[in-house]
Amino acid sequence: MIKLKELNDIPASINHIYNHNFDTRILNLMLLFLFNVYITFIKYKMPFKPDNFSAYDNIPVPVFVFDINGLNRLVYQNSSAKELLDIKDDHLSLKDFSEYFIDLPYEKIAESAKKGINRDITVHLKKDSPERLRSFNAKFTKGAFGNEEALILTFTDYIGDDSNSHILDEVLSFRDLLYRIVEKNNSISTNEVPELIKESLRLIGNFFKCDRTYVCTTKEGSGKLSKLAEWFSDDVNGYGGENESLEQADVEWSMNKIFQEGILIVNNINDLPEEADSERRLMAEWNVRSYIILPIILGDKNKGYLGVEYVKQEKEWQLIDINNLKFAARNIANLILRYRNETSLF
Repeated sequence: MIKLKELNDIPASINHIYNHNFDTRILNLMLLFLFNVYITFIKYKMPFKPDNFSAYDNIPVPVFVFDINGLNRLVYQNSSAKELLDIKDDHLSLKDFSEYFIDLPYEKIAESAKKGINRDITVHLKKDSPERLRSFNAKFTKGAFGNEEALILTFTDYIGDDSNSHILDEVLSFRDLLYRIVEKNNSISTNEVPELIKESLRLIGNFFKCDRTYVCTTKEGSGKLSKLAEWFSDDVNGYGGENESLEQADVEWSMNKIFQEGILIVNNINDLPEEADSERRLMAEWNVRSYIILPIILGDKNKGYLGVEYVKQEKEWQLIDINNLKFAARNIANLILRYRNETSLF
């Protein structure tokens, strides 16, 4: 027989169970929501920075870049690519791209990505456009952007102005050089990194046909720029010993300029302003006629500089040169960062 007190407790017990179940449902819904947010973040996060691909912006051929370390999604298309295929989905997967836009099996694309070699192919467009009946010559290239790898698809014969086609060749060949550096960095010991930095400078020097390249680093409170590595052509003198340094006060105008604009471009040292008289005298002493200096950024701090100099001739720096050197500076920054983290040096 149920006592009156027990009978009165039944609604309270039922209410407690209901509230407990209600709280559990709310908790499950919240966990599900957070899980979906996490999945969305993972799916759409961009390991690449927008300026990683700035060198392709003005190229007159369609260029598509796909991330191949993550979800094989589209991370960049230049204006020519947008004009050709008008892809609205900025995170289109490589598989969907091959299925809906070009007549090329995904397996064939994946094979090219795995091999990591330049591959010339012929493709047809599936998109309903005046170009859909044309066949295009295209090239797959595997490129490196910082620590990230990407598959670059370029329609090499879709060019509005044939005189600009050499720009594409320059970009692709320089990216190939940088990719070789990244691959080598992944396979060498820490002690070999300084030599790889020197090798990077040699590759940059030969590619740009310049006379001298160097990397210098800064230390807080030292007031000096210390030479880390340099390369110079056979008939040009270097800047001295391994531990060569320069007072920051002697190049104060240059450092302020780089801090403000992120780069210093000098086509002719005679164009330097009056307040850069110290820099003009230094460059004249070393017979430099044209030069460019870019910052080496570690984390969010400027920890050094990459310099490229011409002694035997003047150089009119073009946008493609600047963008290529920005890529190079980021690569060298990654090498320095690895060495610093593993040895506590630099």
